[in-house]
Amino acid sequence: MKSAILILALLSSLLLSASASEPYTAPWRCEKCDQFYDRTFYGGGKKPTPYRCPNCNALTGDAKKDEPSGEDPEREPVSEPTKPKKKVLYKGSSEALLDRMYKIDADTTYAEMDCTKFVAKALELAGFDMTESVRKRIFMNDVSADDIRTYVDAGSKKIRGVAGALVESGQATNVASGKIKPGDVVQYWYETKSGSMRGHAGIVEKSYGDGVVDLYGSHKSKGGVGTLKKLDLSDMTKAWIARPSN
Repeated sequence: MKSAILILALLSSLLLSASASEPYTAPWRCEKCDQFYDRTFYGGGKKPTPYRCPNCNALTGDAKKDEPSGEDPEREPVSEPTKPKKKVLYKGSSEALLDRMYKIDADTTYAEMDCTKFVAKALELAGFDMTESVRKRIFMNDVSADDIRTYVDAGSKKIRGVAGALVESGQATNVASGKIKPGDVVQYWYETKSGSMRGHAGIVEKSYGDGVVDLYGSHKSKGGVGTLKKLDLSDMTKAWIARPSN
């Protein structure tokens, strides 16, 4: 008799253990809208499956704190964080020029690359159309030293350098000295103490207004690549500024 009772007790225990793992539904109160709805529970102390309230669409409180691992078909998928888009640099643009001019080795000396060679290289890296005629205007190889003052006084296109080269080729527009922006290109001429005329070219790194700029390029006074701080273009004999039109 005792053996039979023990067997029955053991069977009951096994049945209870099996049923404890079966899911079941029971009323559940939503924390947000205070309405009741049926939720699925499991035996053995397992958390109820997380899902949203059918009345207010709120995610259940315990699910937010302790969601079980694995995929849940009733849970809304979590979107991946959006990665910031890399800025597009269009060829032949001021933005591209400002970016690419820093790709030229900052340790380059003036003897290795003078001002006109620097701007030509920066323009090439930035995707400008560097034709033979554009390069000719930048380098001004067809202008003799004896004719420079005459050309400067007359405002000849032959001595407008990089600014004139880009405007003539349709890759830039002329800019007034009071409206200069970073990425504009500059060619200017000034008179030395000895009375000779000397030219210089560069790329505007920063504009302070009224023709005052930080000019990036290769400078003889600095021995190579660097920035001329707060250069006042209004002090120059002639200055031409151009802005890439793309």
